[in-house]
Amino acid sequence: MLAGYTLLTTALIAIVHVTNHELFITLNILVGFSVSMLHIAINAQAFFDQDRGGKNLVISAAGYWSAGSLFTTLLSMFLIGKVSLQNHITVLMLVSWVLSVAVIYMRHETLVPANRHERGGKTIYEDPKKIQLRLDDQFRFNFRNFIGIFDRRLVNHLC
Repeated sequence: MLAGYTLLTTALIAIVHVTNHELFITLNILVGFSVSMLHIAINAQAFFDQDRGGKNLVISAAGYWSAGSLFTTLLSMFLIGKVSLQNHITVLMLVSWVLSVAVIYMRHETLVPANRHERGGKTIYEDPKKIQLRLDDQFRFNFRNFIGIFDRRLVNHLC
């Protein structure tokens, strides 16, 4: 989670300051990657806490997200013409990062342990056969979706 927040903060601060289009595209990809990383980590933590506490946290988190989004929009509307976009994003992301790091630090004992799974065994990074199996399954699935516009007999014959 900490890596995702740090990467997102760095990429968003940098993206409003760059003028080079190659760097802009790279930063855009990093923003997408870090948002995906955070989405997975936060949902995993929410489901972990939900299982432990018995409360439905995932649904209530959507309300907090909406309230934060509304507050940020209202703040941004107030700051239009008064503060540059670069300064606004930089300050907003630094404050958000500091608060996120503080929350992660305060909850470090209750967070999902890194790279632990109850089934044990090797991860897909330690067992190359699992990577190959997943790639084969992914290719078959995508190929069937792509070729699905053709006759079913052709699809069943090819796959």
